[in-house]
Amino acid sequence: MTKKNVKNLFINIVLLLIIVLTAIILFSYNLKSQNLKIKYFEVWNKYTLLQFYNEIPKENLKSFNFYYIVTYDFKGRVLKFEYLVNGIIEFNGEVAFFDDNHATITLKKLETQLMSTQPVLVPYAMYEIVVNDGLITSYILYKVSPNLEKPVKIGDARFTYKDGQIIVENLFNDKVIMRIEIKQDLQNIYEIAFFNDKNLLTEKRIFVNNRLYQRIVYKYDNTGKLIQIITYDATGQIVSIENK
Repeated sequence: MTKKNVKNLFINIVLLLIIVLTAIILFSYNLKSQNLKIKYFEVWNKYTLLQFYNEIPKENLKSFNFYYIVTYDFKGRVLKFEYLVNGIIEFNGEVAFFDDNHATITLKKLETQLMSTQPVLVPYAMYEIVVNDGLITSYILYKVSPNLEKPVKIGDARFTYKDGQIIVENLFNDKVIMRIEIKQDLQNIYEIAFFNDKNLLTEKRIFVNNRLYQRIVYKYDNTGKLIQIITYDATGQIVSIENK
């Protein structure tokens, strides 16, 4: 066999290997794509980022003016969610996993840009999240925009999980500036309580069927003494005012 024939044989083998590897990659991608699942929900818990409630059967979507479309990967992880109002995507979230424990979530909202007549989805926030056993344990929040050269850090948060409760502590310069306590289970949100940097309860939201039922606001004087409690209904109308 001449050197030329050996060279041609080597080239043909390399090309064959490239074709085989490409076919394997495409087959694997198609297999995973076929395993993607799409579900529909009424409620998104924006404080835990990747939890949705009140699943809607696809055949019932025509009865809803607004809902979330959530796409899961073959591991059951959220890949994307879209919020539709009257058939138009108002905002969405795109999740990119680097491995089983690290990902980013980019949020986009519908805006009409300068020199444009048609609204488009524009990124406005990005979370760098750390995940353990499918649960978010911490994140760093950035402001993002087409007008910014790079993301601007806003703050970060850490999560603590207890029986029936999630505690989210929002941090700035390693100091807790707000704490959120969420009472929930896999199917329902029952209550969300907000505490300020002085550990004072400032607001409580009560939910029925995962929908806001009542909002209670607590006001304090400069010494931290509770002076007023205002209760609102789900539409924002005042139900009662209690002065202390």
